[in-house]
Amino acid sequence: MTAQFNPATDKLIVSCDGGGIRGLIVALLLQQIDSSNANFLGQTYLHAGTSTGGIISLAMACGIDLAEIVNLYQDDGDQIFTTSACLGNNQLAADIASAKAANASASSWWTYILDHIMELLCAWYDNTGLQQAIQNTLGSTATATLNSLVPAAPAAPQYVLVNTLQLCDSNNTWVPLQLTNLPNLQNNNSGTTLVIDAAMSTSAAPMYFPPYQHPTYGYCADGGLFANNPGTIALTTLMASGVPLENIWMLSISTGNMLDCYPPSLINGLWAGFYGPLFWVFPTSQPLDAVANQPYTPSLPLMSAFFDATSQLDDFQCAQLLGGQYGRYVRAHIPLTAPIALNDYSGPAIQAMQDAVTNYTKPSTTSEWALIEKWISSNFS
Repeated sequence: MTAQFNPATDKLIVSCDGGGIRGLIVALLLQQIDSSNANFLGQTYLHAGTSTGGIISLAMACGIDLAEIVNLYQDDGDQIFTTSACLGNNQLAADIASAKAANASASSWWTYILDHIMELLCAWYDNTGLQQAIQNTLGSTATATLNSLVPAAPAAPQYVLVNTLQLCDSNNTWVPLQLTNLPNLQNNNSGTTLVIDAAMSTSAAPMYFPPYQHPTYGYCADGGLFANNPGTIALTTLMASGVPLENIWMLSISTGNMLDCYPPSLINGLWAGFYGPLFWVFPTSQPLDAVANQPYTPSLPLMSAFFDATSQLDDFQCAQLLGGQYGRYVRAHIPLTAPIALNDYSGPAIQAMQDAVTNYTKPSTTSEWALIEKWISSNFS
């Protein structure tokens, strides 16, 4: 075990992964930590998040009660995931139905494509419901700037950083951005971003939501495209602001082990060379409902591969840089017995996440959660 956290010199990062509605897992774990270790979260120096984790990090930096954050995920799923006007376009649907009828004798492949063409053409959800749900949770802080969240001379400042992908900058390239109010960063003007614009920019998941137009940076997409786990970005940005590596500690929280994969049974069922773009968007053969402890290919395998793989990579990098798990770094990673899609706000999915958190945090002397709580109680007064 390393030396104890020194509040005079050391800085704590609380890092929250992306994962859509599975942000409920992160919010419930933070609530559990706060109830068991009342002084811990108040020692956070940097709240770091991507996508749904970015929303949570922004809410915490705004001083929103954790119960309100939990309620956002438990109660507002139907508002967050509002079917897009594009998918509800009756004329477009009628044109596609006519094309399908006119090609009734076509191959099953052509029928399959026509069945999914609306989902290929349209973002699945409008972002207006998401924006309203976030504003309802944040209240008046939604229209505060990131810079205004930190007083001019704070006794114990709590900064925030969220990731987003700028889709086209002045050099005609896409750029990974950190929207942050951290001090002493060269060429950082993102602190003037409104909290609501930061939240919407970091959570604009491709295919699920349309790109979000940031007032300064133009259209932006979900930061999960490059850092679904924001740990390494948060760590290196904090170092860039002048904090030495040896003074940085981190609690990282994932949105659960998803059990998503592309099993050989699907690939061998066709031919590996047949797996072009369509199969990375809509697999043609999968169980409609996930089966516990069985491989499952999600409806957007490419997105899941991006998000899950980068999260694991960042976990490895942070552990190496901060002295390993239970050094100056810990990561809470709940094992799920079946995948939960980032847009699944159904009652069974919400219950499954609540049950997973209950099982993960139940009293034990040897569980991962027990070791995390020991890490907190041993190092943070």
